[in-house]
Amino acid sequence: MANPVTSVPLTEAFNEFAGQIGLYNQISGRDPNARGVHSTFPMATAKSCRYRQNRHHEFEDTMARMFIQVPTGLYQKFLASLEDPETRTIAQYLTGDDIKKGGIGYIDFLLQNVRHAFTEKVQVVETLSDNYVAFFFGHEAPRFSYSGTLYNTYQDDWTMRMFRIFRDLGRGTQLARRGQLLRLKYDSMIVSGAMLNLQWELIAGQETYCPFSFDLLVKNVAIVYGNVAPPTDLKGLNISDKTFSPEGYHLDNVNGGAATTTYFGAPPADEGTDVTGTPSISSIADGY
Repeated sequence: MANPVTSVPLTEAFNEFAGQIGLYNQISGRDPNARGVHSTFPMATAKSCRYRQNRHHEFEDTMARMFIQVPTGLYQKFLASLEDPETRTIAQYLTGDDIKKGGIGYIDFLLQNVRHAFTEKVQVVETLSDNYVAFFFGHEAPRFSYSGTLYNTYQDDWTMRMFRIFRDLGRGTQLARRGQLLRLKYDSMIVSGAMLNLQWELIAGQETYCPFSFDLLVKNVAIVYGNVAPPTDLKGLNISDKTFSPEGYHLDNVNGGAATTTYFGAPPADEGTDVTGTPSISSIADGY
């Protein structure tokens, strides 16, 4: 005999009951199924809670996704170049062109940790005194590190899909062959680059999911959200108007001893030069 109780009436009954006891906010226009809470207090609203109303599907805009742009007119040729039928299926979600052929992003991975690292190219030359000269040549090639979890089940074999993405689409060699970049959208940015490696672990005690990680050689970073509020204004908080320049402070004696400044290098005669007038920090690049 079939069970006369279905999930739909139970869901409707629960929603009605939840509304009666106040389990969710019933403010006019507020979706009772919205994720998270939008607050006016600092440090209380996640970036995924972007909208005050109609937020039921807001995660579609903020969840991490991968995408590869294909030049207009070449999409079908691109798909035909993929030998693995499963890779070709994945590409229909991962790749697309600017006339709406193909997909709009691949989301079958749980991104849990990202490390962004930026490093300057610098050569420090020690001198024969208490000084040094630093030469700056721009920035090193950025490498971002990503890690998270992949489902590893019969229904959702995300692990083998990610392996196919790396092998056939996202690693540097494949992208360079086609003149493409892999794009990752998450948080407030879209990062473009090429995958350098891929690691995942199969563990007996957790065979239905796998931790994974990869490094991305970054070509560019686009900031797509932000500027909701200006930086904190110290003047508006009635805090001292002193700057961080030592000249803005009175160097008082402390416990009978004179306050001093420690120089890493000779005391400068002028900003940007040492006592001989030689630049103490040099740049021969245009910067970012």
